[in-house]
Amino acid sequence: IRKALEILTIELAMLNISKEYVKEMEESLKQQNALLKLNHKENKEYFIDLDVNFHSSLLKMADNDLLTIMIGEIRDKIRRFGMSAIFCGDFRYKETVDEHSDILKAIKARNLDLAREKMNYHIQKTYENAYNYITVQKSVKNNSL
Repeated sequence: IRKALEILTIELAMLNISKEYVKEMEESLKQQNALLKLNHKENKEYFIDLDVNFHSSLLKMADNDLLTIMIGEIRDKIRRFGMSAIFCGDFRYKETVDEHSDILKAIKARNLDLAREKMNYHIQKTYENAYNYITVQKSVKNNSL
């Protein structure tokens, strides 16, 4: 569900590219990069807050009330899923920053196909890492019983 909603967000946002929202996305990305450089990986919640801010700026740029409501209804689940992906390993911080950077570059280039591809990749990698973390935790729990 998230993948379909995020791809639709990209498609609509590309029709309304706004300097204001691009600047917000750049700021979220800049702050995520700063956390990465300072090695503040223990602050997972703040990193995820910045991730949510990045995607929220994109959603605002899409300027679609129904889409905003739909994503809003699953925002907490998206956040928890993102946390699970980060818990999979420290490598996921850099991957997330790189993926956001690629999405932003595609938006700035006004390349819809590339933006769609980069968002699809980002959501897929988040899913894979969250899945790996969740299944490992389940296995650990089952082995400790």
